[in-house]
Amino acid sequence: MAMLEPVEVVAGRFRGCLVGAVLGDCLGAPFEMQHKPSPSVLNSYFKRLHDPNLEVPYKEYTDDTAMTRCVALSLIEKKGFVAKDMAKRFVKEYFAEPRRKYGGTVVLVFNGLRATKFKDVFAPAASRFDGRGSYGNGGAMRAAPIALFCHNSSEQELVDTAKNMALITHANKMGYNGTILQCLAVHEALQTTTELNGVKFIDKLIEKMRIVEQPGEDDITDEGDEPFLYVKKLEKVLELLEHGNSVEGEQVEEELGVQVLAHRSVPTAIYSFLRALNPIPSIETDNEFQRTLQYAISLGGDTDTIASMAGSIAGAYYGIEEVPQTLQRHCEGVSDAIQQADKLYQLVKSRTSASCKQLLDASSKAFTSVKKMSLQGIRWTCTLSAHPPVSSSSPSFTANNSFTPNTACSPTSGRPLSRARLASMHSFVKFISNCFSLPLTPECNNSESLDINSF
Repeated sequence: MAMLEPVEVVAGRFRGCLVGAVLGDCLGAPFEMQHKPSPSVLNSYFKRLHDPNLEVPYKEYTDDTAMTRCVALSLIEKKGFVAKDMAKRFVKEYFAEPRRKYGGTVVLVFNGLRATKFKDVFAPAASRFDGRGSYGNGGAMRAAPIALFCHNSSEQELVDTAKNMALITHANKMGYNGTILQCLAVHEALQTTTELNGVKFIDKLIEKMRIVEQPGEDDITDEGDEPFLYVKKLEKVLELLEHGNSVEGEQVEEELGVQVLAHRSVPTAIYSFLRALNPIPSIETDNEFQRTLQYAISLGGDTDTIASMAGSIAGAYYGIEEVPQTLQRHCEGVSDAIQQADKLYQLVKSRTSASCKQLLDASSKAFTSVKKMSLQGIRWTCTLSAHPPVSSSSPSFTANNSFTPNTACSPTSGRPLSRARLASMHSFVKFISNCFSLPLTPECNNSESLDINSF
């Protein structure tokens, strides 16, 4: 494999995410649904792959990578989520190369989409299993590009996009909620810029999934259903992490699962990533990324998908620099994954630049109005908060949505303001918040007060 040009840190993490997903798929596929590989077998397997003189055929990717590529290319070509385009790509990809180990249910969905000429791209999946839909991990396994595309988006946009992408093939809430969780995990890893704390990582996911899994007014829960299934699974992940290396693979299989069901594989992938943050006695490598894949595969079961999901999270955290090139060179589809990651990164940068331009253009009237207030003897300060501290690669502003005295945005001198003047100030703050796709919040940590009159 040719040497890669140096890239920005975030761009390298985009690459690591998609390449990590490919490696997990390709290297995990030979063990899928086979007898659980022993530690010695896996250590030998990976050591052999590191041999620079080893010449073997590419390890082929499966449906995991085939569908992930479709998601990435659709987002890139359409500059956003377009359900019909993505569905067409899934179907065309399948019929062009049907021997990528696709599941039987998704093939029926593809046949339905083709027969109905994509009239309603969500209907075929919704009709599966007597109208309850599939809750397999097929949506989660292809979620990584969504997390990258939504890198600087609001959390709600990420959740909605992940859900709608999954609904094309997986209409059951356990299926699409598993997709959302995987997407949130990749996104959280991508956003983590300091040493990752596994407990805090899971706590954040639990907090987010409580909101996702909160039953709505129109939701119908069957007897015996667990409304907060993924929250409970993540709490189980926390319990297992507390016991460190004393946890055996059999316990992980029993409590988290290694099956094709989303709720029996997505939490396992997340646990694999977090477990591999520290050395594991049975795994002979100091490379944390490889350790993630090796541990995920060691659990057996749906090894290609669990390793692919774990690999995308690990790659998003460690970046492409920590993904061994000696492993990359043996896997089909790595070059394409790098190209798609770079295009997604450029797309995210262009979206952020467009938001900044929108901010400057749309807020000009608000600034003019504020300056007029200043001429009338009214001085204003507005507190803006950065969560986390702002960097040039990832602007992330929030502002206090409060306009009473002694709060973040209030007149520091002058007569009481009219409703119209308050509206002008309100619009300014809203522009800043909306253009960076973040909600207004009353909490102001790491904040600075800006004198509006200085603009």
